Amino acid sequence: MEDIKSRLENVSLEDPIEVLGETYVLRTFISDLHWDMEREVLSGTLSFETLQRVPQIGGGMAFTKSGTTVMFSLFHGAVALYLAVFGNRGEAEKAAGKINHILTRGEDVPHQVVFNCRISTDVIEQFLANHPHTKKVVGWKDLNFVGVNKSSLHGGNVDQFGHTRDYDTHGRKSYVMIELHDMRIIVRISDRGIITFYGNITVQDALDWIRNEIISLLP
Repeated sequence: MEDIKSRLENVSLEDPIEVLGETYVLRTFISDLHWDMEREVLSGTLSFETLQRVPQIGGGMAFTKSGTTVMFSLFHGAVALYLAVFGNRGEAEKAAGKINHILTRGEDVPHQVVFNCRISTDVIEQFLANHPHTKKVVGWKDLNFVGVNKSSLHGGNVDQFGHTRDYDTHGRKSYVMIELHDMRIIVRISDRGIITFYGNITVQDALDWIRNEIISLLP
């Protein structure tokens, strides 16, 4: 992890972009980098600017810079280096791409940052079997029903009338939203590796939970 830490320390980048004859300088920097020896987690804060289009009255387009700041953590799994970004989906995907670019610098490095993690149906099913829960929403995709590719069941309908078994047969689970009885929070787990918590939980507790309950199940 020392090599990873050295690549992220004191990062301050400026990326000039020319749009419609005007140059915008987009900044990216990392701060508050911290190595937690006990938990073996490298954490920090990534701040970056993006260019936003602003439609003008009467037509035309203007551009303005927008800043985003997210927290992130890096830790080793069994076979890879994992990156957790704490933000909404759009922020997380952009931040993960930027961190991955900083780490690799276009080179072939012996570490792989997993920022498009896939959580298989088997892993989701194993997780559900391990934890007492109440299903709130279950979603499926790749359904082979005529005219229907995606669908979801909500609340009391989830386990009624054999719908869940029928959907599992004709497609695959894309996400589950459940209430965990032991933690009294609601968590949404997507096959795209996006985990959303609804309730009072700290970033550190969320990260520990993801490592212990999800990452530990990945092959």
